[in-house]
This record gives sequence, structure tokens and C-alpha cells, in this order.
Amino acid sequence: MRASQPTADPLPSPSQREWVLDQLAAICKRRGVEPILAWPLILPTVDYFPAPIVVSSDRALARILRRLLWYAGLDELRVELDFIAEGAAPLSFGSSEFAVQLASVEGASCRFAVHRDRIGSAADLVAECTREVVRVYRRRGGLEVDDGELDARLADITAVYLGFGVLLCAGSSRTWSSSASTRMPTGLSAASLSFAVAVWCCLRDPSEGETAAVEALLGDELGRLFRASIAVLEDSDQPLITRLALPPRDEWPPVDDIEQLIAMQSDNQQDRELAAELAFEGSSSGPTATHTTDPSATATTRQSDARTEGTAIGIAAGAVLSALVAGSWPLGLLLPFAGFVVGKTIARDRCGAQSCFARVRLNERCPKCGTLAIREDHPWV
Repeated sequence: MRASQPTADPLPSPSQREWVLDQLAAICKRRGVEPILAWPLILPTVDYFPAPIVVSSDRALARILRRLLWYAGLDELRVELDFIAEGAAPLSFGSSEFAVQLASVEGASCRFAVHRDRIGSAADLVAECTREVVRVYRRRGGLEVDDGELDARLADITAVYLGFGVLLCAGSSRTWSSSASTRMPTGLSAASLSFAVAVWCCLRDPSEGETAAVEALLGDELGRLFRASIAVLEDSDQPLITRLALPPRDEWPPVDDIEQLIAMQSDNQQDRELAAELAFEGSSSGPTATHTTDPSATATTRQSDARTEGTAIGIAAGAVLSALVAGSWPLGLLLPFAGFVVGKTIARDRCGAQSCFARVRLNERCPKCGTLAIREDHPWV
């Protein structure tokens, strides 16, 4: 039986909510309103991260950082990675240990220190990269403060301002709690961060379907906090536009079109090439001379089952049984049908390339045509 939900108020206190609104208003005044009014909400989906996120690949890590820098308007910066020796003391920021940490920003280069031993899931990795890219943005914009704990909370506010709030929430390494007084390992409480994301969504006036999609991506606990925050904001007597000192809606900048945004991303082709290279890295046999396909070519997998194989096995088993055991032919007739039924329940990935239906493994090359097999639901594998 599942534990009952805590009875504590899931929302941050009124003073904490006012603090979040004050800080969002402050960064809008200092850095401009375009990010919070026109930039997209970056989500953990294949639309925003086309390449498979393989946590064991150094090149995939660099690609995540480059894409996040581009989304933050910092695409002129070059990414450099320094890897910490295995067994060395974990990186620390505030009171927590992380796998990725900003080391320096000098000229057109930003350097990140990476502790491979600390890398967890793909969602954790993206959340950590998001946090560090936000630190780059704050350092470049002169937003950092000397108080480390306050700077961490303000960094989460900056992440929401840039449209990165959901990415931060996706990392399970944070110690989420429904208690508004419980802080994350760094940054805002779960309740305060969910409230900040809700402010972003209410400002942009999404449809019910879009709000439900964000809620689903946040998961059960954070989704509940997010939905409660939406309700409070919608019932408020003071419009958010007034509270945040934003211009009238008819003066807002045009909202970025996500499809055009992705199409403009200069790394899209390199993402496809990286996906192909990662497939080779993960294959026990490696690339062979028989792969003549464009190395960046991909195809969405198609689902099939094993009913053909199951039926064939049933026929063979029925024939052998009938030959060996007298009077067993009725059972022998049933075995092909049983094989068909069992085989139908076994899911198989098949190559989705034209004129090819060979069996494949996800994110590996098709043994028949050499195309990289991907699944069109989620890139974080």
C-alpha cells in the first residue's frame, strides 16, 4: 500500500512566494523581459535534445553543455572539459556533491570540471549541466553574489527566467520534499521551485493540455506542487504582469517558434553524427566494412512481435511430439496456435528504414542496412 500524502501545506509560505516574485521581477528589470516572455520552456524531450544522452560518453556531455549554452543565448562560448582523476575528492558546491561544476569563464571559453564517478542518470546529468550553464549566464551577466547559499537560490530563479525550470526539476539527485521549509541540496525548496515554474507558465497563458504536459514531466510530487501553485496564482487579485512590473501584453516581444528554434540550432547535424558514433562506441563488434550508409542516417524503430517464430516452433514441436508419442496428434495441432499466442506477446524492435525490417537493438546500427535505430519517444537512454 502506498504511503499517504503529507498533510502539510504543499505551497511555500506567503513570504517565500513574495520572495520568488521579487527575484523574478528583479532579474527581468536587470536583464530584460525577452527570456521570460518570448523564449521557450526547455523540456526533457527529443525536440530539445535530439541526440541520445548517453551518460558514459564525454562527447555527449560536451554536446549537452553546448546545446544548453545555445538555449541560454551563450552560443559564442566554447566548452572545455577537465576530468577529475578517479578516486579524487568529489566536487562540491554549497553543501552537495556533483559530477559537473563550472571551473572558469575566460573570454570565449567556459571550462567545466567533471567527476565521472559522480555521474548518475541522464536526467540527473542534464539537471547538473543546466545548473552550471545558469552559473555561466550569471557570471557573464554580473549576477553572482558572495553569499553561496543565496547565490544558489538566485541561480534557480535565473533558471526559471531562462526557461530551464523543468530541466532542474527532472534531476532526481535533489532531495525533493513537499515541505516548503526543506531546502534542496542547493537552491530553492521543491515547493518554491515548483511555484516559480508555475509563475512562468501562468505568464505565458498555456493551454490546459500544455499545462498538463508540464505537470506530467515534473512527476507525481512536483506535479502536485506545480498544480497547487497554478491554482493560487490564478486566484490572486494582483495580475502577474503588474506584480513583476512587465509591459502590457501588446508590447511583448514575439514568442520564439520552437520548430524554427530547433532548425536554427547549428549542432543538429553534429548531434546526428554523434548519435551514430555513440552507437559504434556501444557496439561490441564496432563498425564494419559492410556499413555503407551515411553515418548520420537514423530511422525510427518499428515494433513487431515473434508470432512467426512462435508458430514455426510450435509446428516443429507438434511434429516431433506426434512422431514420438502415439495418439498425441491433437496436442500437436494445438502447439502452433500456442506458439502464435506466446510469440505475439514478445515485442521486438525492427529497423524503420525503407525496404528494411531487420531486427535491431535501440541506438545501435541495423546489421542489414547500417542505419542507426532510434525510438521516437525519449532520447535519454
